[in-house]
Amino acid sequence: MRAIDAVIVLLYMVAMLVIGFLVKERTKSLEGYILGGRRFTTFVLAATFMASLTGAGMTVGSSGQAYQVGAAMMWNYLGYAIGFIVFAFVAKRAREVGGRSLVEVISGRYGNVARFCSAVVAILYTVTLVGYSIMAIGSILTYTGINITRETAIVIVAVVTIIYTAMGGLWAVAITDVAQFIIMLISIVIVAPIVAIKTAGGYGAVTAAASAAGIEMWNPIPGVPFSLALTWFLLVFLATPGDPTVPQRMLAGKDDKQTRDGMIWAGIFALVYGVALLITGVAGRAIFPDLVAEYGTAEAILPVVFMKVFPPVLSGLAISGLLAAIMSTIDSMLLVAAIGVAYDIGKIFFPNASDKSYTNAVKYSVVVLGLVAMVIAMYIEAVFGAMLFVFSLTGAALVIPFMATLYWKPSTSWGITAGIIFGAIVSLGQFFSGVYLIGGDPVYAGMIASALGIIIGTAVQRMMRREASAA
Repeated sequence: MRAIDAVIVLLYMVAMLVIGFLVKERTKSLEGYILGGRRFTTFVLAATFMASLTGAGMTVGSSGQAYQVGAAMMWNYLGYAIGFIVFAFVAKRAREVGGRSLVEVISGRYGNVARFCSAVVAILYTVTLVGYSIMAIGSILTYTGINITRETAIVIVAVVTIIYTAMGGLWAVAITDVAQFIIMLISIVIVAPIVAIKTAGGYGAVTAAASAAGIEMWNPIPGVPFSLALTWFLLVFLATPGDPTVPQRMLAGKDDKQTRDGMIWAGIFALVYGVALLITGVAGRAIFPDLVAEYGTAEAILPVVFMKVFPPVLSGLAISGLLAAIMSTIDSMLLVAAIGVAYDIGKIFFPNASDKSYTNAVKYSVVVLGLVAMVIAMYIEAVFGAMLFVFSLTGAALVIPFMATLYWKPSTSWGITAGIIFGAIVSLGQFFSGVYLIGGDPVYAGMIASALGIIIGTAVQRMMRREASAA
């Protein structure tokens, strides 16, 4: 990495820390720390939704998928776009239920057992995402040729993110997300496709290289088997309501309209972002046909394009944009994990604790869980595969119970709890055994198990209530 580019990346890191310091005075209350004072506007919501969810898997992983399978990678972004737009109309109902987190929305009607089970799933999901996102940044910095080890890069990124997240809570996360969104928009969406196409020799050279490699530039249907395309779409679609950071931001919106509009704009931008990655990934194949042989993975394409194709200064900005896409996911997931431990579970065991105690506990949890995720990052190798695993888990265990909480009034605490447990066990069991019961992914059987758990648990509890009343 050139010295001027390294300076730009360093300035980006420092800027994130400065934001954390500047906003910490505005987040002293529990409501301010967890939900940013419920003052997020349409633009802030759209920016923080997109910055948070277009992390390592959806940026580094998807650009690598574009390099390998072309337009078929757009099934991921179609899932995001449609998911955001569809669930924008669920936001009002979630806000009416109330609460400060996805877990609290679910547990409001169903008690502490459901609260504990949903919190455990949310923590496992978010900590894993934080770990693989930190790993991705460590790998990216080593791809750029910077003279530090992968482990050192992981530690630097983890420490910076832990500090500004712990200091400022959701408001610091949102403000850094807005800054990171703007950097992503300039570097990844606007500049990267233009520079990549020009370097490849023009649009005709890019499409010719795609045809020669047997991949499609714009048609997403032939690139992968339909069952795999459907799985990619479904996992990302379900990650929209199932990802605990999304309901948290729904609850942080200033009002129902701005929350809905923020999600719709996030869905529109998801498509634009996906197309930019598609163009850069396919053009990158024309520029670096031997990338996998040299770097061992197609997921190196974006940082390699930024470092070897972009001129000085612009290269530093582009690498900062890539870091922004991933760090915005790390801070969001880390905060939600900490809320899960210190507030969602903490309130079960310490129901009478003060808001100040919960706020401090969340801050300490950010530090501890960030360090745990840093250790996890040392051992994760494949970004895209790790992303699909956690999407399967949350899709199987949380989505059906969340929707039942909002729209199925007969559901009971036993039913919702059984739905969470059944979905998680079936999903994790398939993943660790390597035996996928339906559709080639744990999410299908997991969702069926979750729905059956809700129905059976509800029926059993209602039957026991009737018998108790008759007696």
